[in-house]
Amino acid sequence: MRQRVSARRYQTEHRSECDFDGPDLRRLSSVPFEDDTLLPDGWRDLFDQHVAASLLPHLKVQRLSQRLEAAARCVHALLSGRLAKRAIAVARDNSKTSRVYLNAWDAVVAAGYADVQVGSEDSGKVTRYYGTAKLLAVPVNGITLVNTTLSKVNDPMEAGSRQDKRLTVFKSGRRAEGNRKQENRLINIVEYVHSNMEDTAAAQHIRRIRAMEGRLNNINRINLQHAWMASTWDDDLQCEVVYQPNVVLRQFFTGELYRAGRLYSWGLNGQLIPSADRKRILIDNEPVVELDYSAMAVRMLYNQRGIDPPKQHDLYKPDLVFEEHWPTANDAFAGRMREAVKRATTIMWNTASRAEAYGAVRGSFHQEHPALGRTLAAADLSVDNLLDRIEAAHPQLADDFYSLAALDIQTLDGQIMLDVLDECTSHGIPVLGVHDSCVCKAIQSTEVERFMVEMYREVMGYEPVVRREH
Repeated sequence: MRQRVSARRYQTEHRSECDFDGPDLRRLSSVPFEDDTLLPDGWRDLFDQHVAASLLPHLKVQRLSQRLEAAARCVHALLSGRLAKRAIAVARDNSKTSRVYLNAWDAVVAAGYADVQVGSEDSGKVTRYYGTAKLLAVPVNGITLVNTTLSKVNDPMEAGSRQDKRLTVFKSGRRAEGNRKQENRLINIVEYVHSNMEDTAAAQHIRRIRAMEGRLNNINRINLQHAWMASTWDDDLQCEVVYQPNVVLRQFFTGELYRAGRLYSWGLNGQLIPSADRKRILIDNEPVVELDYSAMAVRMLYNQRGIDPPKQHDLYKPDLVFEEHWPTANDAFAGRMREAVKRATTIMWNTASRAEAYGAVRGSFHQEHPALGRTLAAADLSVDNLLDRIEAAHPQLADDFYSLAALDIQTLDGQIMLDVLDECTSHGIPVLGVHDSCVCKAIQSTEVERFMVEMYREVMGYEPVVRREH
């Protein structure tokens, strides 16, 4: 049986690597490291030519090719996370992360490409890694590795497979099977249809999928006819990093055909660009605005029950959940309270039981978003208290909590967003869809906002609230 590597032991063995003057990684948002993410085309060659040599002295000789492959994934995750201003969270537990990957992460730190702050299972905190200025500045033919890597439109699927360029993607979803948890995996949607349905039904589904591919192709074709430029400020390098975001969209279905249907890009995409950086995107060298469906999921749940909630009130109701602290809170604390309510509420609609929601909220607030855990503590609330208060704030939606209601809502909002993008691009308007918002040229924003209102009303039968962010 594999043994856990404790935080104390790791710090003792890697003390020089753990003592650094970099950012406080506990205060950064983080994303979990996924070791099964497929690398973009051409990335491994870049890694081998410009990074691998610095890591070799720190990698064990046994199974060296596997260790280099693991290190390539670690470095790519660090680059993506650094530009999105997010740390990479890794469980330093041999039962969850293989020894090959643990050695790869150690090598990346030893080479000076990542800062690290360690955690432990006992503390409820995972180890976090953050790409250093040295990694961002690795030279490649006169420019930096980060721009060489992330300015490309990369494909997450296996190169050369039949589905590597398909725009409709089917994922199994993570779910329990007996005592084991089945991991999320890609499924060939065409093979699935043919193997699970009779010929007549299969033919109908293939026609529907082909029509979806056609709509996505049209949207992507219009967007690719325009020049997109994004930028972010790097505090360590004290310079602006400019890159081309990927605006090509795919539609992801999860668990069942046509369920969820959220729209995502890949590589360095609009969904990963921080909100502040999205405001600096230029389309054809023109400024943009972001139009956002305010509290879209909550409003849709109320609309489904025939209720049209007030347009001016924050539907997440943080003022009710934190009623003792809300009236006197400054803007920063109020923002964190609202974020805590929003994340917890979303989890409550994405889980099948209160116990599952409790574990997910606790894990999120202690590991991925520790600032929210501190906010809850400052308000003298436990996770149980928070769940109770959120339920009490939405009595009309009692049946929606712990029912996986969010999956149905995601299916509807995916349909609405696809309709909006379809309508925009049919009028020649380039738009980047970011979950429930649209980034478009400021001069075309009035028309895009009109399409957002019309498409929502057509599906839900009520008027949405669209918020404009410059």
